[in-house]
Amino acid sequence: MYSSLARTLRPLLIVGLATLSSCAHHTESANTTGAAGNGVSGPACNTGTTPFCDAHEAVPSGWTGHRFRLLQDYADAAAAPDAEPWKKYDFATQPREYIFALLTYAYGGNYGTDWDSPNTASKRRHWFHAPALDYGDNGREAISGLTRERTSTQYELGYAQIHCWDNWAVGLYNDPGGYTLGKVWNNRDNPDASAAKFPEGTMAVKLLFTSAPVTEVPWLDGSPEWDADIYEGDTVPSDSRCASAPAPSPARSPQKVRLLQVDVAVKDSRANPLTGWVFGTFVFQANQPQPELVAFGARGGWRELAPVGLMWGNDPGLSDGEVPQQTWLNPQVRMMHVGYQGRLDGPIDNKISSCLSCHGTAEVPIDAMIPPSATPGRPPPDVSPWFQNVPSGVPFEKGHISTDYSLQIAFGIKNFEKYHPSSPSSASRGSVGTAPRAHLGTLETTSRPFSPRDPPYVKPSDPINLSSFHTKPPSRP
Repeated sequence: MYSSLARTLRPLLIVGLATLSSCAHHTESANTTGAAGNGVSGPACNTGTTPFCDAHEAVPSGWTGHRFRLLQDYADAAAAPDAEPWKKYDFATQPREYIFALLTYAYGGNYGTDWDSPNTASKRRHWFHAPALDYGDNGREAISGLTRERTSTQYELGYAQIHCWDNWAVGLYNDPGGYTLGKVWNNRDNPDASAAKFPEGTMAVKLLFTSAPVTEVPWLDGSPEWDADIYEGDTVPSDSRCASAPAPSPARSPQKVRLLQVDVAVKDSRANPLTGWVFGTFVFQANQPQPELVAFGARGGWRELAPVGLMWGNDPGLSDGEVPQQTWLNPQVRMMHVGYQGRLDGPIDNKISSCLSCHGTAEVPIDAMIPPSATPGRPPPDVSPWFQNVPSGVPFEKGHISTDYSLQIAFGIKNFEKYHPSSPSSASRGSVGTAPRAHLGTLETTSRPFSPRDPPYVKPSDPINLSSFHTKPPSRP
């Protein structure tokens, strides 16, 4: 096992979003990295005149199973959705009905498929992957199209979890989202972040898998399994942290991963003027079929996804002990942690953040996704900027360009500029190393020149108290 592959705690919470597509001109590009520069041979991709690369590297030699194909026929996308079943419900007063309307909409045409092949069940609906997520150590793998997320540290998934385990995800946007992706990447040599303004009805879904085995996470017994060409991540952590990766990274190999979490997000004007978005999370619950998914016709583990909750605002100024009013948490689901101060989070997400507070930092260039923790000997940092309600289309930091809560677009452009430093996009902002940035050291100062609005903010949040989270198993008699 490549024990050193479990990385240090990463802030990548949501780098993908998921569902299927029926693209009339489905691109059969080769699984190569082209400009990513890992030496894989094959037809060119990731250039101004070629398709985007499917994956970080070629399908493993001798592999005869499924091969991921990037759904990138953005010319097929429409600006308006074909249906908005969630609009029948109020997310604040009917959260369960609302969140299942999102998931069953995403299941339509995708359930029972590989989530990356032409949509035969709903020919009018298309789904699209975001491009430029194939670069780097976290790059999209070639079997199922999964990108690498943050590592689950010891005991995050349960008290039997004694190792660090990598998590991987795939995601797609519906037609309005694909329409926007096409606008951002219309010029493949010069992506336009300012075009990242998603129309009403944009919906995205993300499937998140873990490499953790059932022996360490027993509650995943019966979870849907996929094949993925990934690293092995079974590190025993030192001092509660996972080992850093060696350089260069070891090769990947086909392995089984288990579905653990599903995220959904939708652009809903009823969430204005807070954020304009509603985010939801599901978690696998063995032997607990959900009536809404049974009615849809889902079987096995695909019907055993229970809603963790919904979130449409960050509850600015919330103090420890107060109940968030812009988050609904399902009282029937219990996890090792949720988000900061009871905000919504999934089991593999960073517990010092939340769904909206993380995605609200989606911008170009992208910097501080996660609020800073206290440093011994220094005053506690003010974390309130991360828990403001950033309106749709407004950047988290002044002077940056909002990508409208899409981390996929933000990281896609970041990847592109890193590997294409001479592109017009990179030149317009200076080189990646010299682009204007607000690093954590700056963010912790009193000046904080990065907010979408001028200070002072709403009542500052309490400093993050990590002692309130599970970091080790309880003592045994």
